[in-house]
Amino acid sequence: MKQLRKGKSGSTVIMTSGIPAAQILRFSVPLVFGNLFQQMYSIIDAAVIGNYVGVEAFAAVGCTGWVCWLINCFFRDSANAFSIPAAICIGKKDREGFHRIVVNAVLYGVVLSFVGTILLALTLHTILRLLNVPENIYQCAGQYLLVYILGIPLGMTFSLATALLRADGNSEITFRAMTASTITNVALDLLLVVVFRAGVLGAAIATWLASGVAAVLALEECAKREEFHFALGELRPDFGILQEITRLFLPMFFNSVIIAFGGLYVQKNMNALGSSFTAGISAQSKIFGVLEAVVMAVQTSLGVFVSQNLGARKPLRIRQGLLQCTVASLLLTAVLVGVTLHFRELILKLFLSTKDAVSYAQAMQVAKDATRMILYGMGIMTAMYLHRVAIQALHHPEFSAIAGVCQLIARVVTIAIGSSVIGKTAYFITDCTAWLVSLPIVAIPCYILLHKMIKEESAGQVGKHPV
Repeated sequence: MKQLRKGKSGSTVIMTSGIPAAQILRFSVPLVFGNLFQQMYSIIDAAVIGNYVGVEAFAAVGCTGWVCWLINCFFRDSANAFSIPAAICIGKKDREGFHRIVVNAVLYGVVLSFVGTILLALTLHTILRLLNVPENIYQCAGQYLLVYILGIPLGMTFSLATALLRADGNSEITFRAMTASTITNVALDLLLVVVFRAGVLGAAIATWLASGVAAVLALEECAKREEFHFALGELRPDFGILQEITRLFLPMFFNSVIIAFGGLYVQKNMNALGSSFTAGISAQSKIFGVLEAVVMAVQTSLGVFVSQNLGARKPLRIRQGLLQCTVASLLLTAVLVGVTLHFRELILKLFLSTKDAVSYAQAMQVAKDATRMILYGMGIMTAMYLHRVAIQALHHPEFSAIAGVCQLIARVVTIAIGSSVIGKTAYFITDCTAWLVSLPIVAIPCYILLHKMIKEESAGQVGKHPV
């Protein structure tokens, strides 16, 4: 088996030996800070817009939140689809295979970024109408979403590059790139929104330029590693790799699309309740986004851990790591929830302008109630996220797709029926009910599959592993 020599700056973290939980959490530390800095994008935009432009402008950004979320899921699921086989190659010490995956990631990123940007830009107004965006914030929402769409090539570049670097054991680049881009975003927000009064459009442009900084830094790190070097003649599709990527990507993205449809259904009904209600939910989403970023970092690390150990054929170690990681993450989540509940009102004030006293009071009450409810369900979310990435890394993403369908049903039923029973509170618990119904769908098959793999490994039937 041919193995490429590593570049001088390359440092690979192999998680196939040592204490599983310690390795996963240590690997996730740079990712936690990187994800938090990434969340600072939206938080800074929200704080600057909410305080210097107004509640309506803040609602304009928030009312397109699920569309932006789905675009980010497209990046994330594409990155995960490449990261899983890439990390398996690292576990198998097959660097030639890793290199072939890199080349196909370049082709995939270029084609899908171009197609996605064109399609979404052409259907922008259709999307806004389907979302039932109020007329008083329609123009601002359209400006923000258009610039976000034009940033798709940058987001795809950053996601694929950092995913492949993580598969190769480098979790630090995410932190470095997001630190630099967040500093850029802060400076440009203050310049364009506060100084030049460019409003929502200025905040969107600041985010776009900051995304470019992150993408460039990720590419610079790739350039330092020999596995990422290729000649133009190598840029041809490997249909075996692309078939495997597609098999992984489609169920994962189907899951994201179905979740987004449920969220868009909720968003459409929520937008009809007025800009103050939308602003309150948007403020809550900023707090949730920060806490979710921590869990997502651990989830990403667990995915690399599972894939590397799958390549090394160590299913027992995978199960140990999953259990240890779940317990540690639940404890961490409990601490984060407790601290956030204590300071929630102080944090929410960062996003809501007091210029209009009535709108502020209405939005603040919604934000406080929504934050409390979603925090109560975060333990369920943590367990579900970890088991979902584990079953995906074990090459069974179809279970996450099934879970996504159940999440859609849960969200629709909660709003369609729950709103007539418990009123606006139904909008505060849609995520919690979705997480609750999907947890057993990803967790139970995960342990059944691992148990089967462990028995086969003990019996010496190594050929049955899905690598």
